[in-house]
Amino acid sequence: MIQSSLRILLGVLFLVIIGSANLGCTTQRNPDLVIVSGEVTYDGQAVPAGVVKIEPDASQGGGGPADYAKIVKGRFETPKGVKPGAKIVSITGYDGVAEANDEEGMGFSMGAAIFSEYKTKIEVGDSDETRDFTIPK
Repeated sequence: MIQSSLRILLGVLFLVIIGSANLGCTTQRNPDLVIVSGEVTYDGQAVPAGVVKIEPDASQGGGGPADYAKIVKGRFETPKGVKPGAKIVSITGYDGVAEANDEEGMGFSMGAAIFSEYKTKIEVGDSDETRDFTIPK
């Protein structure tokens, strides 16, 4: 009886310690970064899967970290954000049908490419913004 009570007490104490340690670990967004979200279309349809990469355009004075966003059913949102300023956007799009193209059955989870990498330049403002991209055929 004493052993089971001791185990419960130790378990509760462990949870309290872990819980207290996590109080200061909340994720806070960097106020200097801007979230960019939007839609990506190709041939009049939402791109099923892909990646949007937004990186600084150093040739135009752009700075800060790059950020990547997954395209899911045509929509994307940068998880960390980017600094305002000149940016280069690279977009890759896939059909969303996973391929099993090797002996282990491991395929590229986004499927087959539906267009070549598309690049464009944008200017990101000082607040979160929506940017839609139409990929030319």
